[in-house]
Formats: sequence, C-alpha cells, structure tokens
Amino acid sequence: AALERAEAADVVLVDDRRRQSQGCCADVRLTHPLYGEARLNTMPESQQRRLRAQLVDALGGIDAPDVQAKVKRAVLASRADPSPHSDQALVAGAVAAMGLAALPLAVELAALVGPGEYLATAQLTAAHAMTVLGDADGAQAMYARISVADLTAPQWESLLVLEAYTQLWTRNDAAGAARIVTRARAADAGTAALAAEGMLLTAAGRPVDALRVIEEFHASAPGSEQARITVGWAELTALSEVGRIADVEQRVRSSAALAESSALIAYWRLTLTFPHLRAQKLAGSPERVRQIWEAVQTQVPAQPGAVMGWLT
Repeated sequence: AALERAEAADVVLVDDRRRQSQGCCADVRLTHPLYGEARLNTMPESQQRRLRAQLVDALGGIDAPDVQAKVKRAVLASRADPSPHSDQALVAGAVAAMGLAALPLAVELAALVGPGEYLATAQLTAAHAMTVLGDADGAQAMYARISVADLTAPQWESLLVLEAYTQLWTRNDAAGAARIVTRARAADAGTAALAAEGMLLTAAGRPVDALRVIEEFHASAPGSEQARITVGWAELTALSEVGRIADVEQRVRSSAALAESSALIAYWRLTLTFPHLRAQKLAGSPERVRQIWEAVQTQVPAQPGAVMGWLT
C-alpha cells in the first residue's frame, strides 16, 4: 500500500520486468534522484540509521536475487541501528563479499556480527578472508575466538582446513600444517583431513600421492565447501604436474558446476582458474590461456576491494 501511494505521488518508479521474468522483487527507484539527496541532506543521522534498520527488517523476509544484492543489504545494515535481521544480513553479505573476492569488505562486515546463531559463520568467513589477504595473525586470533561447540559438522571441517591453509600458505609452515592434519585425523575429521593432506602433498611436489588422497576424498561425503575448494585447487595442480591435461579440463567442468550453486561462486572460480591457467601454459596452449582468463574476468563481477592480482 505504501509503495502504491509513493508511485501514485510520482515519488518512485516501479519496474516489474525482473519480477515477471525471474519471479523475484520488482525494481524500485526514485523518480527524481535529487529528491532523495535533498531528503538525506536534511535528515539527522540518527533518523537515517533508524530508517535503514526498518528497511533491513523489511528486506529480511525476502530472498536476495543475487550475491551483489546481499552485499548491498549488508552494507545497509552496517550503517543502520541494530535490528532483528541485522546479523542475518551482515553474515550473508560477508559470505557474498568473500565469494566475490572483495576480501577487506568481507572482514569488515563479518566483524559487525554479534553473538548468536550467525557468529560462527562470520568468524570463519573473516578468518578465511584474512588468510587470503596474508594476515596470518588476524586469522589465528579469529580461530582462537571460535567456539568449536557452536560449529556444525561442515563448519568444523572448514575450520580445520582453513587452519592448515593459514599455516601452509600464509605462514609458510608446512610442518605446522602437517600437525593440523594429524590432529584432524585423530579427531576423525575424515574429509577435512583428506582435503588438507591433498593440499600439503600437492604443495610438496608429490602429485601422485596427492591424487591418491584426493580420490579417497571424492569417495567420501564432504560437507564443507572450503574442503571442496581446497581439493579443487590441489587436484587440478596435481593433474597438471603428471601431464593429465584432459583430466584437468574434465575436473574444471565438474568443479565449476559445484561452484554455480555456491555463495562463494566467484572466489571458487578464481581458485580454480590459477591451476587451470597453469595447466594450459604447461601444455603450450596460449590461445586456451587467453580464453580462460577472459572468461573469468567476465564471470567474476568487479567489486571494490576485489583481490584478483594473485592470479596474474
């Protein structure tokens, strides 16, 4: 009713095309953008924060149409007073920002999530982003704050894989990462231990052993996306090392299919792209290298703070 009144008063324009084609919400925008600017300039910040909180709650019961919308909602929540849907919006936006490789933004949004059901996901997301950004100390501090008792089984697996990832890639401590794998095996964290071990063996230049472990991983029932992403990188790299380029292409397709349904879709694609590019370089296929790089640039939306330099 309020939207209809605003439309009748020529304050907003409602575009139903996306709702008709995609079954989601209509696009609504101000008829006169300067009107919005004028209203904001005369509105106290406290009132703006209260109104943003109301908007966050109003959007809380509506599925975001894409990851960019989740990030926008989270940024809105970060500038609003606390509300019943704040933490839900913030953690969804943090995960979406991680998925878009906007790592500093992922850390920023995750840090605003308070105690409750969304905190563990926020902490894991922040630690993941910090590790990729090279902030091992920040990631370790985050791991120390995570309550294992609050984690689901897939989250626990992700924690173990991320801890090994931090030790190996950010601290350059393969022995420390191996100790985490040993701990994971002792705790019967099967798929997490296999994912981390496959990563370690690949990094150590033992592709045949890595592929054996990775086959065992695929035969299990991995529940952690982080474990799947880690194994995706390790498997493509190991296959390249033993010259199985055709298998690399097949695995890229199957992993990309998994990424399509993930909130971490862009990050997952970027992680797969590096070993994929390397495989084609080893195979002497410069044209294929160009195609892969152009494809990932098209598929991964540009975001403020996005980290893509590690691919080049």
